[in-house]
Amino acid sequence: MLGDKTVYETMGEMCENWGKDSITDYGYSCVGAVVGATYPKQLSSLRKELPHTFFLVPGYGAQGGAAKDIAGAFDENGRGAVINSSRGIMCAYKKRRLR
Repeated sequence: MLGDKTVYETMGEMCENWGKDSITDYGYSCVGAVVGATYPKQLSSLRKELPHTFFLVPGYGAQGGAAKDIAGAFDENGRGAVINSSRGIMCAYKKRRLR
């Protein structure tokens, strides 16, 4: 905790502030944040608090994050995040139906 805020909330504010002078036509700055899919409440909260910060969202698939968990990463236009599923892609060949 830093005062009444968590470290991730404080870092989020810093990301939003660092990017304030580089906001594009799509509403996002050149500064991004990594926000885990396995914490959906915090993910949704951060999207509201960081409207100009693009998110990279790891933790989808093998690590437990599901589609319902990542919905809060996106803005009302479906923008604002890239969902990362590295293990799901790298290990897809191991699934029985692909052999």
